[in-house]
Amino acid sequence: MTSESKPGFFQRLKDRLTRPGGGIGSGLARLFGARRIDDSILEELETRLLAADVGVQVTEELLEGLRKRVARQQLGDVDALLAALRSDITALLAPVAKPLVIDPGVKPYTILVVGVNGSGKTTTIGKLAHRYRNSGFKVTLAAGDTFRAAAVEQIGIWAERTGAELIAQQAGADPAAVAFDAFAAARSRGADILIADTAGRLQAQSHLMEELRKVRRVLGKADPSAPQEVLLVLDANQGQNALSQALQFHEAVGVTGLVLTKLDGTAQDTGTLPVRAIPAFRRRLGIVFQDHQLLMDRPVYDNVALPLMVSDTRFRDIDKRVRAALDQVGLLDKERVSPAELSVGEQQRVGIARAVVARPTVLIADEPTGNLDHGLAREVMQLFRRFQDVGVTVLIATHDMALVREFSQREILIDDGKVFSGVNPENAS
Repeated sequence: MTSESKPGFFQRLKDRLTRPGGGIGSGLARLFGARRIDDSILEELETRLLAADVGVQVTEELLEGLRKRVARQQLGDVDALLAALRSDITALLAPVAKPLVIDPGVKPYTILVVGVNGSGKTTTIGKLAHRYRNSGFKVTLAAGDTFRAAAVEQIGIWAERTGAELIAQQAGADPAAVAFDAFAAARSRGADILIADTAGRLQAQSHLMEELRKVRRVLGKADPSAPQEVLLVLDANQGQNALSQALQFHEAVGVTGLVLTKLDGTAQDTGTLPVRAIPAFRRRLGIVFQDHQLLMDRPVYDNVALPLMVSDTRFRDIDKRVRAALDQVGLLDKERVSPAELSVGEQQRVGIARAVVARPTVLIADEPTGNLDHGLAREVMQLFRRFQDVGVTVLIATHDMALVREFSQREILIDDGKVFSGVNPENAS
């Protein structure tokens, strides 16, 4: 490979991950000072927009407008350039920024909440319920996620906190039946608003998208105008994948509004760490996400290898470790398969293999069983027990306390901002 060759996928990813600074405009003024805007500044801004996953078309539109103003000498320095960029982005979003207005003449005003795993649907429902209850509306919540472990309990907590009524059935019930019963109950009890939860699903899972269509059809039979709103909850850190989600969910159920979550994330703050400290830090800590965060256009092997690739691990060691990690989670025969072809349980195991491939001393799992049925959830917990037995400290954040207690693990409970170690907050003095 010559010095002029285009860097490979992992090298480009590594360069982006280890580059200091997190925001699009972060450090531009410091980097270029107060000098006049030239091509090098615009090229750097273009690189940052693309790296932030703004998208090629939107990036070109933004840069074209900025170049014209630079040519007309309307922008004197980098600060003026960034101010213009903020203004242009705001102008792009302004036409679609419409408030959610409840029609008091429609009872119950039905809001169906949809989205992929881990996007923040249940928390969004809790916030909506809180807002509308404080505005004087009578609110009913439908526990339509009958698949995820502890999902009913989680939305039940939100109902209790906000004073909303909860309509739920047993785990594994037909989500469409739950939606129908909740609508009937809300109507008979004079509720102003019905907010219906749904199980998280990847937009590529056609059978689950069909299940979502069924929920909408059933609500339409109860009231031809229902649901009045279909809110798609999007993780604001998803980039262009959010566009794919919006298009496919809209095709399935007719999305009427978007909710962007996790805008208060602090991931950009890692830019303050010394560049060389990041790989060492990642070797000491493994993270398992509820929604996997897998690269669907790369095979399973590449997904698991990612932490090693960005930390300069030797290739022969990478191959050995990746195969060992996949063997630990029972997926060695799937190393060349795309994660999109795997089941939800298998995707979670890929995420676990990626978290342990660098042999971390601490493994943190965020709702690792949240999208799994009880049988698969037990398999995942057994994997964690196996890692714990060989000296890895495993920390699990979960609402499924019954499963944690089944494995006799130490509990640290957080309730209303208070921390209880090994005791139920109801019994704490």
